[in-house]
Amino acid sequence: MLHYAFGHFHGEGKTSVTLDVDAQSLTGATRLYEKAGMHVEREFVTYHRVLREGEDLTTQTLEE
Repeated sequence: MLHYAFGHFHGEGKTSVTLDVDAQSLTGATRLYEKAGMHVEREFVTYHRVLREGEDLTTQTLEE
């Protein structure tokens, strides 16, 4: 699907495409995009602070 999209964009005259991805994602998305020929151009660090205790809703592991 990625290669199809790349071909479509090329046909429209585009010379590059950009994709944002969560590098900490448990899905391995970064690896997938690198296998498709993309490369990391820049990285961002996001800081997080808990303001009020509550239930942790973030995904820590993939359930199998």
